[in-house]
Amino acid sequence: MQVLGERRKLRRFSADNPADNATGRVEAMALYAGESVGGVKGVQPAREIVAELSAEAAELLRRVGPR
Repeated sequence: MQVLGERRKLRRFSADNPADNATGRVEAMALYAGESVGGVKGVQPAREIVAELSAEAAELLRRVGPR
């Protein structure tokens, strides 16, 4: 991995958070899922997730009404 022009060794699955301009093997870098990952209840295709989000947003906008 290279950070700010300096070459650094990065162990696979290391928790180090590389800078946004780091280069190298992305698959060997840390991946932070965030706290909301616990809310995932199943696996869905992206198309279904986008359709659900769109339907929920449309319903919310209907309830709120025009502003």
